[in-house]
Amino acid sequence: MTKMYSIEGIDCANCAKRLEDTLNKIPETQVRLSFATERLRITAPDEHFDAVMKEVRRVTKILEPDAVMAELR
Repeated sequence: MTKMYSIEGIDCANCAKRLEDTLNKIPETQVRLSFATERLRITAPDEHFDAVMKEVRRVTKILEPDAVMAELR
């Protein structure tokens, strides 16, 4: 499953890259974060997607506490 999110409040491109690299360490997960467009694409197996999103939100809160994420429909 792949879902797109808007993500605002990341301070700089280096911060976005650090967050992307960290999120890509989650097993069976592929993450693409664009600082310029404030978009986050997450791909993970359907059966684990909810658990992956919980971890994505946890890690994001630690690395970028001011970031706000919302699913795009």
